[in-house]
Amino acid sequence: MNEQLENGEEIDEEKAQEIADKYIEIADLDGNGTIDLEEMKAFMTKMEGASDDCEELFKSIDEDGDGEISKEEFAKAIIQVINDKKNGDDGEEDAE
Repeated sequence: MNEQLENGEEIDEEKAQEIADKYIEIADLDGNGTIDLEEMKAFMTKMEGASDDCEELFKSIDEDGDGEISKEEFAKAIIQVINDKKNGDDGEEDAE
């Protein structure tokens, strides 16, 4: 959906906000400007490789715990994904 996001290229906060706006526009079924858990599940179902851990992912992005992901929370998550990719962290623990 966004080449910079997929390639792990460095992006600034403004670009992350633009990406978040686009994703929220697609996933926000009720038009209130945020994504709730049911909207995220519907969005993830449509995406190739949808995660079985949708609720866990949702909770990790919903920093204030209000049950909705705001554009700001989504932008922070995007920046975190980019930083993790840049640093070679795939977000999974190493098996011992």
